[in-house]
Amino acid sequence: MTAKYNTVSIMERNNRKPIVGITQGDGNGIGYEVIIKSLADARILDSFTPVIYGSSKIFGFYRKLIHNLDQMDTYVIQSAKDAKPKKINIVNCLPDNVFVEPGQSTPESAKSAIRSLECAVEDIKAGDIDVLV
Repeated sequence: MTAKYNTVSIMERNNRKPIVGITQGDGNGIGYEVIIKSLADARILDSFTPVIYGSSKIFGFYRKLIHNLDQMDTYVIQSAKDAKPKKINIVNCLPDNVFVEPGQSTPESAKSAIRSLECAVEDIKAGDIDVLV
């Protein structure tokens, strides 16, 4: 059996920066702080296109807690197919009424971690992201 590849997709991938899926982990943990600090220097966006799986609301909550950061604009997308190069892309895969309790392990935060991972796995299986961290 010979595998069939979409040569247009392969050519397109060779001509663009990799799309990196980043899951939030536990929304009450340190995941967002690590993500935000890692993406704080805009020059990193020259190397790859980040797609964060989680919640723009939680991202904004933690962004406000971190002092001495320049403006950090995000782009909310429906799926990684819509990711914009040189932007911090967020796939909202959690309900809008998500509640953040930093440092607290809750059943809801565990469910949000699982949901963000499920969304990212769907996109990597579809070939919409190149790598998942």
